[in-house]
Amino acid sequence: MDLVSLVLAIAVVIVIIGGFMNRRRQNLGIGWQFIRFNVIAIALPVTCILALNGKLTGEAATIIGGALGYCFGKNDGKKPSGRSTSNKSSSSKTGSDT
Repeated sequence: MDLVSLVLAIAVVIVIIGGFMNRRRQNLGIGWQFIRFNVIAIALPVTCILALNGKLTGEAATIIGGALGYCFGKNDGKKPSGRSTSNKSSSSKTGSDT
């Protein structure tokens, strides 16, 4: 169990450092997609570590759930693409079949 916790803890550090280095190398900023990726990549191992060590309490689960909810509940400001939801149709006239 200690070895698994150590591997998961090292994975969290590797994800954070690797992600920042990748963004820096590509000259990209830290956007919402990157933040969402990091939250998932950090929350899963941290939750596993806490659960394996018997320390996953209601408070810890609430904080982790709150972080996930904040990141995935945030609108990134992009407008949805695709078909519009309006029912405008120029070919749907009723009454004349001529």
